[in-house]
Amino acid sequence: MGGDVMPGPVYYDLYDCGKLVGRYSIAEICRKFDWATRAQVDRYSDMGILYQKRYLIVRVEAEMWAAEWDEARQRILRARR
Repeated sequence: MGGDVMPGPVYYDLYDCGKLVGRYSIAEICRKFDWATRAQVDRYSDMGILYQKRYLIVRVEAEMWAAEWDEARQRILRARR
């Protein structure tokens, strides 16, 4: 087998007028905005432009997501002690 690593899930932070609404998968964002293709999510995220002059879509990098998950996990473990 090669050294290829299967990519993990991709998430996007969604901001409405600068306020974080939540973190969503590409499919969830497509449903939210009734978009036919996932390429629209990538386009808005890559270009950093606002959708409907209010929504900003920011791709969450895997390293950032993993660090946030580890921090949350550590808080849970500390709380159980």
